[in-house]
Amino acid sequence: MKTNREAILETALEIVAFEGIGEMTLSNLAERLGVQKSAIYHWYKSKREIIEDIFETGHRNLMAHSFQLSLEGESKEILKRAASSWIDIFSSEKTSLFLRSIISMHLSDDRAKREYDALSLMLYSHAE
Repeated sequence: MKTNREAILETALEIVAFEGIGEMTLSNLAERLGVQKSAIYHWYKSKREIIEDIFETGHRNLMAHSFQLSLEGESKEILKRAASSWIDIFSSEKTSLFLRSIISMHLSDDRAKREYDALSLMLYSHAE
């Protein structure tokens, strides 16, 4: 099977999101993709580089779904718009996998912990 950077990243993200960072080894990744590890090394130098790409791509996808909430109108309408925007963010497959992987990694990865804390703060501030 021919592979590319996007396929590697997508498969790595799924492994991290559903099985945890410990299961995301280059051997496991190559096996899931049906390729030799050397095919992965063509695109990435290390597992850490793949994890960094998960963060960068995830952040980019999350920011693409970010919204500017108009405070015009009645509070009920403002809340409806806010809820709709949050639903869009959390129902997107790309952002939900990224968020799930942040949750999966937040106890073992400092960057994931910072992301987790920032997202938690953002959610709590919107809930109040």
